[in-house]
Amino acid sequence: MSEPGQPEQTPKIKEARQFPWQLGVSVAIWILLALMLIVSAFGDSSNSASDDASLGQLKELNITTNTAGNTAQHTTIWMLLGFATLMMALLLLIGQGWARHVLAVLALGAVVALAASGRVVETGFAFLALVLGTVLLLPPSVYRYLRGE
Repeated sequence: MSEPGQPEQTPKIKEARQFPWQLGVSVAIWILLALMLIVSAFGDSSNSASDDASLGQLKELNITTNTAGNTAQHTTIWMLLGFATLMMALLLLIGQGWARHVLAVLALGAVVALAASGRVVETGFAFLALVLGTVLLLPPSVYRYLRGE
């Protein structure tokens, strides 16, 4: 109880953490990147018929091609990067702050893998996702939320 003449002090109630919108948008970008990588892996096998036709045309013109780039390896890399990115995005969504560092590395790996295979549009999207997804995690409100404050 308080003494007469003094206002009664109420105990401080800890406010509920508010989910920052930047974190939600960033997670959505990471999920889109993961889905794009997974779709790219499935889309690779459908292009094999057109690649065979292109190789046939090049052989008719006596142009030699280097077909050392195995599309099966690219498919596996994109699948692994896609599923790992999806898992890390979900971990970030539930508040695991360490996942933001892993997501940046996975996105950089996706940019390199897509660029090495010559996929220009997908590489541009992956680079945009890397930049936007990382920059949206920089505000102090996101740091406070991920630290549990």
